[in-house]
Amino acid sequence: MFATRVEDGPPSPTRELQVFVARGTVLVAGILAILNLSWVLGSPLGLPPDVIAGRSFMFYLGHGVNAAVAIAAAGLSIVVGRRSGRPLWVPVTLAWIGSGAMFGWSMWLMLVVLTPNGFNTGGPGSAGVVGLVSLFTLLTGLVAGLTGAFALAERVRS
Repeated sequence: MFATRVEDGPPSPTRELQVFVARGTVLVAGILAILNLSWVLGSPLGLPPDVIAGRSFMFYLGHGVNAAVAIAAAGLSIVVGRRSGRPLWVPVTLAWIGSGAMFGWSMWLMLVVLTPNGFNTGGPGSAGVVGLVSLFTLLTGLVAGLTGAFALAERVRS
């Protein structure tokens, strides 16, 4: 497995679909990364006034990590595209960490936002653009993970 290169592998009957889905996933992940990075850099774009006023170290850390894992999910396009001489484990690791972190963290955030609990203050910070970004991050992480799993399953099967 560690000696396998990205470009190695048998022809795939679903490669065109995988490339299409991977490109769309990377595009959405890029938009999410840019939005999260803009919040880290101080942009108030789409944030409610109470969130802007209450930004803390944890706000910046959380959105910085969200931007980083969205960028890491771009490893999926390298795995599916097969246009690199790199070892396969490098982009697979990036895609696995990126998509897993996007899905897992956003799933937790969506559960906090959608259920009554002590973590959910019910303020406008849990709705609007922030909630929409969490939803898209959740879905993008799910699609990236599934696409990567299908691409790797095809490689192993042949």
